[in-house]
Amino acid sequence: MSKANWEKLRAELILPSPVAQGDNVNMKAKQLTWALQDAMRKSIPVVKGDTKVGNKPWNDRLQSLRARARRTRRRYQRCRDPAGRVVLLNIYRESKREFEDGLYQEKRKSWEKYVQEELQRGPWGVPFKIASGKLRPPAMITTLSKDDGSTTTSWEESAVLLMETLLPDDDVTEDTEEHHMLRERMENDEYVNEEEVEPVSRAEVIRNIALMGKKKAPGPDGIKVEVLEKTADLIAPFLAGLSRENHKLESYRNDFSPQDKSSNPINQKIPTSLNGSVATELSFEKVPVSKAFVKKILEIELILSKKPLDVIKLKQLAASEGGLINDDIRRKVWPKLLGLDTKKAVPPPSEEELLAHPEYHQVVLDVNRSLKRFPPGIPYDQRVALQDQLTRLILRVIIKYPHLRYYQGYHDVAVTFLLVVGESDAFQIMEVLSTEHLKDCMEPTMDKTSRLLNFIYPLIQRLHPTLFEYMERSGVGTMFCLPWFLTWYGHSLNQYHDVVRLYDFFLVSPPLMPLYLAATIVVHRQDEIFCADCDMAGIHSLLSQIPDDLPFESLLKQATKLYDDYPPNSIEAEVTDRINKELQLRRRDDKRRQATRHIAQRGWQNRLAAHWAIVPRFIPRPLQVRYILVTATLVGLYAYFRMADALSTDSVLLVR
Repeated sequence: MSKANWEKLRAELILPSPVAQGDNVNMKAKQLTWALQDAMRKSIPVVKGDTKVGNKPWNDRLQSLRARARRTRRRYQRCRDPAGRVVLLNIYRESKREFEDGLYQEKRKSWEKYVQEELQRGPWGVPFKIASGKLRPPAMITTLSKDDGSTTTSWEESAVLLMETLLPDDDVTEDTEEHHMLRERMENDEYVNEEEVEPVSRAEVIRNIALMGKKKAPGPDGIKVEVLEKTADLIAPFLAGLSRENHKLESYRNDFSPQDKSSNPINQKIPTSLNGSVATELSFEKVPVSKAFVKKILEIELILSKKPLDVIKLKQLAASEGGLINDDIRRKVWPKLLGLDTKKAVPPPSEEELLAHPEYHQVVLDVNRSLKRFPPGIPYDQRVALQDQLTRLILRVIIKYPHLRYYQGYHDVAVTFLLVVGESDAFQIMEVLSTEHLKDCMEPTMDKTSRLLNFIYPLIQRLHPTLFEYMERSGVGTMFCLPWFLTWYGHSLNQYHDVVRLYDFFLVSPPLMPLYLAATIVVHRQDEIFCADCDMAGIHSLLSQIPDDLPFESLLKQATKLYDDYPPNSIEAEVTDRINKELQLRRRDDKRRQATRHIAQRGWQNRLAAHWAIVPRFIPRPLQVRYILVTATLVGLYAYFRMADALSTDSVLLVR
């Protein structure tokens, strides 16, 4: 920082546009971070320190030995022949032993080198301290003193004492007067601060920056306090606006307003019967409603009040800009878009039926792993109730339709409908989608799904031929858009309002519309793709992350036009040709590998034949048969003892 050019830093700093009402505060904060980082790169020299560490025991020989050990382990794990597994296990153990011996020798050499270097500096260094016992590893405290003066006798007893001391049980009978007062305030929500927050001023921002600690290590963004101090007067107005806009945001999405708590699944006290865990949080930021959207809400309410219901008009409104606006409208309209009668509720199966289903444990694992879709701040018991509803909802569908197979990502679709319409209506919706829109994804194999993913490349070729060739050359394939298609983008988006907006659109669209949207998203990000390296890893990593600031309304219009111009039947032949070419390449690679194995096998046979050709030169013909018998016996004994050694070895190696 001593060589930083602060004047150049201020000159190179190009601030983003000021924060306006309704802006995404997260994106605005990122833009400011990027601007500061760009200015720092141009004005602050980067000191490249010496990152080499001496006395490293690792070298190319160890790298080769470790690679060989891992390679032989994979061969052993993949082998299904019992006799072959025994042979491969012995080979793996031998290669692993060589690697461990080599590592031990290199560590010993490294330590000896270190000791010699330390002794050259002086006799009283680290080796002397270790040898004399003055330098010891930190010891674990195993005994603690109790209140009665005695000590604990084991680590289990010490752990219990720590828990009882640091985290005692909440006993109301032991409360003091102060405790009673605090408990009463918490129960009456007296700590809720509903006062209006005064706007943050520019002077406050500058003053708080000045109070920040000096010479502190920067965070993950790499921006140091000195940079903030030198640019405080420039960034203060932007930060003040960012803070004011952040205070305007509510903790909950407006869809979970207290006006309709009875129909909100979060507020339904449902007894829990399945296990769950606390969810991570997804962004439920409030989206401002314009006057046009208010007018649209009134129009939808008017259609819902009339008989007969104009479903065609509702579908047009769901697909148009803004979709169905909020979850109160979606709760009423989504079932009607699919022609469902929500009054005909079907009782759920018993808990015994759920637990007996073969997919039960996998569903529970997925529900527990992907809870970012639940709104933040809800009580734990209600969150667990939502997990139970989600698990029950998924199992109800696959129990009713045994030919359907659950896939990872199905829960991302189900949780969206659960949060909006509740478990009963969500079951009817998922029942229709599972037998229509998502039926190809619920096959026993992924063959149909893999075939459908190939539709995006003919579409990209029609929209941008150069981009199509670049992606083909990289070999990125179609795996990057697999979660988009399987979950209707629910797994990949970070904004709740984007997810439900896409669900409005997909419910009234053909089943392959998510793939047409995928093609438009890829073409929209063409500049980023061309800047990435033309290889599978770089482009796959780029495309697998969907940015928060995509113009979805514009992309949905483009996807609709693309579908009208090139319906699936018009590009079906190209998809078939593409899949056939991939199969031919795969078969060619398989033949090449088989030929390589055959050549290697013939090489061993030739060497063995050459060995037996030498035998008549040194051994008389009458003794040749005896020589062969003795050799075979010795080889058999060797294999027997090696096998016995393998079977007696610790079973942990088998797991490895």
